[in-house]
Formats: sequence, structure tokens, C-alpha cells
Amino acid sequence: MIPAKILTDVIVTALEGGSNHFITTIEYPKNHNPKKFNAPAYADPDFYTDDFELTVHIDDDVPAVLLSMEAIEAGWPLFAAQYPTRAAAILDETYDADDADLAIQFFLFGEYIYG
Repeated sequence: MIPAKILTDVIVTALEGGSNHFITTIEYPKNHNPKKFNAPAYADPDFYTDDFELTVHIDDDVPAVLLSMEAIEAGWPLFAAQYPTRAAAILDETYDADDADLAIQFFLFGEYIYG
């Protein structure tokens, strides 16, 4: 699995740059306490516990998708198997926004959809 610090950096890279071409907004759960984390919470490694959730909105034609630890744990092996060089770059922290975009697509959808 991905260490929390690296996972945080990958998600920040995807949400703030690499995946802007398909992610329109994110939504925290209703019980989210913004004072508990540095803002934004998704940039804080402590946010990524077993029960974290972010609702990711794509566009009006696509239902929102849930980003959770369960989704990451399901998507990472698929990503690493299909894109081992990019997965290694993430673990080595030599990845770029395209790698982060590809990884988050596997976390959200289990496959590469938005090119």
C-alpha cells in the first residue's frame, strides 16, 4: 500500500492539477470537522484513515463517485499491475501530475477513463 504522506501528495496533485480535466468539485461528509485538519483536509495525511470519504463530482452527466480507503485499496493493485513504471514513480516520489491523475482514476473507477 501507499504510505500516508505519499498518498496525500498524490491526491493533492490530482485534485489541484492533474485531474482538473474531469473532476469538477469534491465534497466532504456532513460530519466533517474542518477544524480537525489543516485546510484543505485532503492535504493533511491524518485525514486518510480507514473511514475517510470524499465525494468526487465529475460533471452533470456522471454520478458522483466516492473516494475512500476501500476504493484506494481496490484501485492501487489494478493501477500498479497495468502501469508498474508509474506506480514505482509514485512510490519513489518522482511522479508527475499525469501519474497522479492516472492513479486517482484507478482509485475512483478501477480503470483509466479520462485521457
